[in-house]
Amino acid sequence: MSPLISWTADNIEYSYDPLVDSFYIKYQDGTFSHNQDFSDWITADIGTSGEVLGMEFIGISNHIDLPNDPSEMELSHIPVHLLPSMARHHSVPR
Repeated sequence: MSPLISWTADNIEYSYDPLVDSFYIKYQDGTFSHNQDFSDWITADIGTSGEVLGMEFIGISNHIDLPNDPSEMELSHIPVHLLPSMARHHSVPR
């Protein structure tokens, strides 16, 4: 069983799985439609209306320095240039 660490900050849900070094940001609830890959390590969950439901960062510690306590990690810790523009606005351009 994976030692998943989950927390909420500023109404955004976060989780980190240290076994696979995966960081997930859940922006909102919604009906899942599909995934959209932005790189080999960033994938977004897209809802039926084109909204970003969440984003997963696989191997995140290869790209940014994680705090000693992963539950201190928030969206602001991810440099904005690493986020696809649609994730900054929580929607996918149509």
